[in-house]
Amino acid sequence: MATATARATLGSVYHFFPGGKEAVAVAAITHGDQEFSALLRAALRGWEHLVHDKLLGPGIPAGDAQGLATTIISALEGAEVTAQVVRSEEPLCATGRQLARLVGSYGTPPVS
Repeated sequence: MATATARATLGSVYHFFPGGKEAVAVAAITHGDQEFSALLRAALRGWEHLVHDKLLGPGIPAGDAQGLATTIISALEGAEVTAQVVRSEEPLCATGRQLARLVGSYGTPPVS
């Protein structure tokens, strides 16, 4: 029981959650969603930072590298969803080819 785990009395629970079990469940889901969202944001920022740094290596200006990193990750995420829906790796391959052309348009060889 949640009250035993939290070392709280049932009266305390109802004091802070007058809506009863449903209010407790909503609070738990909301709190869990917030933690999960924070983890996802941190992972995405880390991934963008990694791509940004890789783009700086071949000489892409920092201002361009940031926007390009966001574009690359967004395109790959969309391609991943599309690939799963159509059950084919072609969306990922096509996106990779186009992203290589995009990076190459900055006058630098595509990063690997």
